[in-house]
Amino acid sequence: MNRKTCLTVLATVVALALSAALVGCTYTVYPPKTPYEGYGPQEKLHLKVALNITDELRKTTCEYSPLGTYRLRIPIGESIAQNAGVLARHTFTEVVDVSNTGEATDGKAEAILTPKFSYFYQTAPTSPWSHSLVSIKVEWTLSRPSGNVIWVDTITGEHTGNMGLDEQAFLKRALKKALANLFWNSQQAMLSSQAIRDFAMKNQAPEMKSNGGQ
Repeated sequence: MNRKTCLTVLATVVALALSAALVGCTYTVYPPKTPYEGYGPQEKLHLKVALNITDELRKTTCEYSPLGTYRLRIPIGESIAQNAGVLARHTFTEVVDVSNTGEATDGKAEAILTPKFSYFYQTAPTSPWSHSLVSIKVEWTLSRPSGNVIWVDTITGEHTGNMGLDEQAFLKRALKKALANLFWNSQQAMLSSQAIRDFAMKNQAPEMKSNGGQ
């Protein structure tokens, strides 16, 4: 058995021993407090959008047992809510915040954007140096104030990396990168949606007429 193999086996034994010691425990891993801001310069969609953040989303917590021993708890909802606000303001020309509404916006908006948490998954690595995948999915719905759907899509954010001996430290890093990937992908999906662009153009047309085509 060569030195590299010995070290890998030793690290695996240590990781398994640590997992055994943690049986029955629940640990909370918090997503980053600061929302993702790395959006590139893009022409915004000309829409007045109400961002609908529900109580259900804010309270979303993922809880799972990655190795069948201890449990990990991730209160991810508030992070998604904060990131949704930053994303909306980088994507649409005007944004107002509303809560728990799929209908009335008191004439404040032309469309309502609602994020809904769909999925969280982490693969269990076979050793500390094998890869673990963290995947997050959010469903976005853009609808008219009447409730008619303009666009709906489920977007995925992922990060893959070596877990190492400290799974909680890895998970914090992976959450940050997976959330960044999720919201970058979400913006690209919204900006490239023909349905959203067509709706924005239809809403712009009356304004251009009233301004004499300016």
